Amino acid sequence: MSHPRDFKIAKQLKKCISEYIVTDLDAPTICIDEVTMLDRKNAQILYRLNHDIAETETNILNTHQRIEDSLCKIRKFIAQKLNLKAIPKLSFSVLLDNDI
Repeated sequence: MSHPRDFKIAKQLKKCISEYIVTDLDAPTICIDEVTMLDRKNAQILYRLNHDIAETETNILNTHQRIEDSLCKIRKFIAQKLNLKAIPKLSFSVLLDNDI
């Protein structure tokens, strides 16, 4: 069973990452579905593309690459917004409509 602290941190991370994606990354087509703390040092972020965007392989790869390229900036944004002792390692995974 997960520690209540993990749920609290995951909720804060979800809010903060969503804010970064909309404002700084300027990618409102990305929607954060779920953030799960795997342990104290690792967070799994599941995201999907909005339904307005066709889920082609190139769109998915380009979007994921954009997120991976801005990973350092996302971590810096989290450090500035949240008062955490340590920023967890972020692992992004895309959810497709048939994954539901």
